[in-house]
Amino acid sequence: MNTWWLLGVTLTAVGCGGAGAQTGKKNPPTPAAQVENGGIKEADLARIRLTPEAEKRLGIETAAAQFRRARSTLTFAGECVIPPGQLMMVAAPVSGTLTEITAPAGSTVKKGDILFRMAPFAGVQRDLLATSENDVAAAQARLDGAQLRLARAEKLLHDEVGSVRQKELAEEELRVAEAGLRTAQSRLRQVRQAPLDADTSLSIPAPGDGVLRQLFAGSGQMVPSGAPLAEVARLDQLWIRVPIYAGEAKDLDPRSRVEVRPLNAPQGPALLSAESVDAPPTADPAASTVDFYYSVAGFRPGERVNVAIPTRTPEEGLSVPWAAVLFDIHGGAWVYQKTGPQTFERKRVEPRRVAGGLAQLGRGISQGTEVVTSGAAELFGIEFGPGK
Repeated sequence: MNTWWLLGVTLTAVGCGGAGAQTGKKNPPTPAAQVENGGIKEADLARIRLTPEAEKRLGIETAAAQFRRARSTLTFAGECVIPPGQLMMVAAPVSGTLTEITAPAGSTVKKGDILFRMAPFAGVQRDLLATSENDVAAAQARLDGAQLRLARAEKLLHDEVGSVRQKELAEEELRVAEAGLRTAQSRLRQVRQAPLDADTSLSIPAPGDGVLRQLFAGSGQMVPSGAPLAEVARLDQLWIRVPIYAGEAKDLDPRSRVEVRPLNAPQGPALLSAESVDAPPTADPAASTVDFYYSVAGFRPGERVNVAIPTRTPEEGLSVPWAAVLFDIHGGAWVYQKTGPQTFERKRVEPRRVAGGLAQLGRGISQGTEVVTSGAAELFGIEFGPGK
């Protein structure tokens, strides 16, 4: 009996000791975040292997990344303006009433094209109506006298006392008297209807080739002498005015060619370049800016553009052809690096500037790295689906 009692105590002690040991053991903590990608790194995801036939069919070409010296650029906002001398003002030569506008605003005109017709104002006299009525009466009296003289000359000729010459002179005098009476009557009607208007019409031509930019008067409007009527502007060549902070102006090269981009143009080599022009020195003391001017075509007056101006001092940086740089939908920049025969890896890069068809990189690859210049877009399509 004692033996069985000792065996039970031993088993109880062992059981209690085992439970205590299991209870005191700590479980490992649960991680706050887990990455489930099968252990594949980003570099392995962006690796493409081609067959020699596929590489030849895609036309893959590569170039080595090299350090090159290039001048950096700073981008400023510019405004397209009409150069001095290309904006011509059309003014009224005399006081009068505009009777017709032959061209609408925005139309293209040539030098000498008629833009306006106007009726000039006549000189106003105190007794203008009385003078006109007196002229009519005098013309009527001359006509009556001419008729009597013609009748007398015809009677003398009939009686064979007068001559044919006298009759011809009398007829001529009658015709002159009739013309004078018609003129006096017409002048009297003009004075009674519109005493300020002359009986002539004046045409106003375009001073040069260009676009009728603005109209300042309408048909039927009375204008004084020298009043502006319209603006004709030549828009084939404009200037870009670039206000630059005076503290930065000394670091820029104002005589070099600049790259011009519209506001919505994508990043890359500019399709337009502009040259500096000799312009009046202008500045804005309130904004502490000085103005640089460049000549450009293809824009509208008042349009805003981005202008990349080179600095005076060149900088050295790792450069690759711009054709080798690709952008994803999130704006990230990439190149395809050749790591072996028919093997390419996509590497993230950071373009700093683009000049002369070369992209200067801030980071991403090292000197001598072979990057794909021709066929990079095809590799991008193969990796993400459309090119498969």
